[in-house]
Amino acid sequence: MKRYTLHTLFSLLLVVAALGTVQAQQPGINIEAIAKDRDNNPAKDRRIYVRIDIVAASATNTPAFSEEHVTRTNEAGIFQVAVGKGIRQGGTYNSILDIPWRSLNYLVRIRVAIEPVINVINWNYQNEWIDLGTTPFGIVPYAGAALTADNVAQNAAVISINGGTTGLTPSTPTSGHVTLGGILNITNGGTGSSIKNFVDLSTTQSINGAKTLQQLLTASGGLHVLNNLSLTNNTTPLLLNGNSGNPGDILVSQGAGATPVWMNPRQISTIKSKNRSVLLSSAELYEITVNGLDNDDGISVVLEASATPNPIPSYYIVRDTVNNKIRVHFTAPFSGYVTWVIAE
Repeated sequence: MKRYTLHTLFSLLLVVAALGTVQAQQPGINIEAIAKDRDNNPAKDRRIYVRIDIVAASATNTPAFSEEHVTRTNEAGIFQVAVGKGIRQGGTYNSILDIPWRSLNYLVRIRVAIEPVINVINWNYQNEWIDLGTTPFGIVPYAGAALTADNVAQNAAVISINGGTTGLTPSTPTSGHVTLGGILNITNGGTGSSIKNFVDLSTTQSINGAKTLQQLLTASGGLHVLNNLSLTNNTTPLLLNGNSGNPGDILVSQGAGATPVWMNPRQISTIKSKNRSVLLSSAELYEITVNGLDNDDGISVVLEASATPNPIPSYYIVRDTVNNKIRVHFTAPFSGYVTWVIAE
């Protein structure tokens, strides 16, 4: 039975052949090699096992990542495998994307086992590894490390600055704050917060969609609402200078440069008193108390009969500004109601 060895095209193919793969959704780095026997004859159309170990240059024991492939050579004895897409056998990291490639000191070791043409009793590929040697990686895996930045989970897309090294200037802010001297552009997303998903850099902001503000909204430069403003789920949803008004109050403008105020509709219409008396029976006098009554107030009094055909007598009104009273005198006993409106 012939013994086979492999000659790899590492220096060129490890870098070039991987370029099309590193951008794929599933991470992989293509490696192409050729298997030849000791007589330098290609191992054509043979089933082979490939063991890949990625090791740190300074490591001597546990590899960073190990996997195995089962593949077949072509008619020229050439085979291809994609590092990262095999069956993981161990290592410090679960995926090649987890490897900290930024350290720039990782090597790849390749071993193969070539399956015999005829059935050999007790043949086990694990006992037939041929070590092809160890060589440094090219530039591809380090470029591929950028792939992890494109695949950050949505719920992890948060920049957290809490003291320590930030990678910005200043690099170690004592309070965890960073001052931006230029413009910070954030597009197609936000800050990663469910309620602060926009950045205010003192420029006009366009915010689409419904927003829920769970904290106090302070608009120092004013608040302009183009459509509807809905205030719900709060006992005091709208405060003006800390005042929510009383039931039935409405907002009244105080003109430009002044804050609107809550007012009772009676205050707006300058009505001092408006009411209807209880049922009177054979009354000769009825008094109406009006706070702040003065000589300029308008008085309107109407008598209502309690039943028909009860007659309504004549009456006259006396304005008592000293005691804040209006006295209605009937020329004959009156049974019915007195209705009045006193306006300023």
